Amino acid sequence: MAQKNFIKTIIAVLLMVSVLCSCNGPTDGSLAMVRKNGKYGFVNAKGDIVIPLKLQYGDMGNFSDGLVSAMGSNGQYGFINTAGKEVIPFEYDNVSDFNNGLARVVKDGRYGFINTEGEVIVPLEYDDAGDFGNGLARVEKDSKCGFINTNGEVIVPLKYDDASDFVESDFSESLAAVEQNGKWGIINTNGEMVVPLELEYDNISNFSDGLAKAHSSGRDYIINADGEVVIASYMFIYDELGDFNDGLAMIRRESKYGFINTEGNVTIPVIYDAVGNFSEGLAWVKENGKCGFVNTAGEVVIPLEYDAVGDFHEGLAWVMQDGKYGFVNNLDGEIVIPLEYDAAGDFADVSLH
Repeated sequence: MAQKNFIKTIIAVLLMVSVLCSCNGPTDGSLAMVRKNGKYGFVNAKGDIVIPLKLQYGDMGNFSDGLVSAMGSNGQYGFINTAGKEVIPFEYDNVSDFNNGLARVVKDGRYGFINTEGEVIVPLEYDDAGDFGNGLARVEKDSKCGFINTNGEVIVPLKYDDASDFVESDFSESLAAVEQNGKWGIINTNGEMVVPLELEYDNISNFSDGLAKAHSSGRDYIINADGEVVIASYMFIYDELGDFNDGLAMIRRESKYGFINTEGNVTIPVIYDAVGNFSEGLAWVKENGKCGFVNTAGEVVIPLEYDAVGDFHEGLAWVMQDGKYGFVNNLDGEIVIPLEYDAAGDFADVSLH
C-alpha cells in the first residue's frame, strides 16, 4: 500500500511539473510583432527575427489562428500569414483577431465574420457585433440584440435592447446579461432565461468565472450567476470596481488602485497609480511613473522600472524604457529580448496553424 501511494505521489508531482512548465514558458511556435525604423517584422521567443523587418504597413495586430491583421497602403485592413504573405485582401474598414475560427470584419458600417480562408461566413448585415465566446457572438440590427453561432445561425433572437458578450470560461455554465425595457436578466448559451428580466441596473458587463460587474446610479456591484449582489462598492468605500480575472478584481479609492478577491477582501493594497488585469498570474502596476508586475499575492515580482508594459502572453510581456521596446519573461522578469525596437506587440502561439 505504501509503495502504491508513493507511486501515485510521484505521478502527481510529475503532472504538476508538466502543467507548470507549459504555463510558464513560451511555446516554440510563439511570434510577436516588432517595429524598427518604420518597418514591421516578427520575432520568436528567443528574439530571432523570423519574418524580416521589411513589412511596411500602417498598422499591425497580433497573430491569431496563424494570421495577423494589417492595414495596407489603401488604409484598409486584411490579413497576412506567418511568411508575411497577404492571404486576405486589404478591403475592410476594420477587423478583429480570429476567435473560434472567425474574425469580425467591418465594411461601410456593416459587421460580419470571415474564416481564415477569407470566406464570408456571416454576411455583413449587422449594425454591431461582439467576439465569439463559447460558440456564440452578440449581434445587433435595428437597435435589437441577439446571438448567432459560428455558422451565422441566429440562436438567440434579436429582441433585446442591450446585451453583454458570452466569454470563454471554466465556469460550469457560460452566461450573458440581456436587457429589455430597462430591466436586465441572465441567459445561458441555449438562450434560456436563467435569471428573469427583473434586475434594475444601468449596465451589466461580461460574466467571468460566474461573476459580473453591474453599474447603477454611480455605484458598482458584483453579481453572481443568480443575479445576487455579492460585493457592492459602497460596502467597502470603493469609488470603482473592475471585472474579475484570476479571482481578483481591480478597485479604486480616490486616485489609488489595488485588488480584492471574490469575498471582497483587499489582497493587494490600494497604493498604485494605475493597474492592469491579471494575465498568466501577473498584473502590471504603476507607481510614480514606473511600471512593474505583481503576483496574485501582491508581491512585486518584476520591479517597477519601466515606462510602459503590456500583459503577459505565452510567458512573455513587452516592456518599454526610454522609447525602446523589448520582452521580459514571467519567471523572474529577465529581459529575454533586448529593448531595441520602436514598438512591439503580444506573443501568440502559431505552431498549430
